[in-house]
Amino acid sequence: MIYRKVIVVISLMCMSALPIVCQSKNVDPAFARGCDQMMHKNFSSAIASFTEAISSESNDVNSYFRRGQSFFCLGNYKDAVLDFDRAIAKGGLDPNAFLWRGTAYAKIGNDELAIRNYEKAMRLNPKLVEKYKSASLENQVEVNSERLHFGSNQRAVDDYSTAVKNVTANVSGYFRPGTAYSGIINGSGELISLSGLNDHSEWIEGKQQGHTYLSLKDPGRDLRNLDSQIIARPQDANLYFQRARVFQQMGKSDKTLADLTRAIDLDNTNPHYYLARAFYYFQKNDDDLAALEIRRAQELDPIVPEELSFQAPVDKTRTTKS
Repeated sequence: MIYRKVIVVISLMCMSALPIVCQSKNVDPAFARGCDQMMHKNFSSAIASFTEAISSESNDVNSYFRRGQSFFCLGNYKDAVLDFDRAIAKGGLDPNAFLWRGTAYAKIGNDELAIRNYEKAMRLNPKLVEKYKSASLENQVEVNSERLHFGSNQRAVDDYSTAVKNVTANVSGYFRPGTAYSGIINGSGELISLSGLNDHSEWIEGKQQGHTYLSLKDPGRDLRNLDSQIIARPQDANLYFQRARVFQQMGKSDKTLADLTRAIDLDNTNPHYYLARAFYYFQKNDDDLAALEIRRAQELDPIVPEELSFQAPVDKTRTTKS
């Protein structure tokens, strides 16, 4: 099959074609004005127009997205990220939002989040990977009428390339063996972090069935710290999630489930909580409940592998000789 040469998305495209919604008769006048200002590269005025549109409709995904693009085109990447966050949080699961947010993160030097956003875009639109593989970096990639250019931003290019490799390798994955939930690893044994944690826990590496896993170095200390934090912030879902990991390592099964359930009750939009509870059910030999939790996580986050197994792959180095 001959592939059409396209551009691979990554950096500035401040003069792209805008979606049909900008020209609709029913569109907010302020939003339409902002789109026109973007077309003429008057991004400061466009920001004011989109802000006006948002003041009339606080859930306007398109206005947040376009305002984020305008911030981006002015080099204000941090505010761009905030608006892309808002667009996505309000239901804008469009690959373009993740692509732009990924490039904004690359611009401010956060490679990890840039890669993660590119991966999410590729999960939402697998053709991004196919087009990337069939085109050189000098060519162009078109994505849903959005066109972004690599420009001179080698960091964004490298991050996008890494994301392609990750998505290609991670067609299936499994949870790390061991006693503490810490993410999944793909068939190549590389860790694909799904926890999104920024805690200060100390981890130590161990081996199980020839595979590396992580466990908490001092779970008792972590438990005491988390207990005190939960008293101060009883509505913080992530604290319960972290404490569940500690309870899991300590073998306190009932408390593990209680904290995971509490985390989900407080925040039912975080896929990592469902994955952790899926792993818990798997360890309890309840495959049906585990599968249900995985499906919930996949519905919330397209980066979660379509095929997810809890069983570590057979270590080839241990089975080549009988």
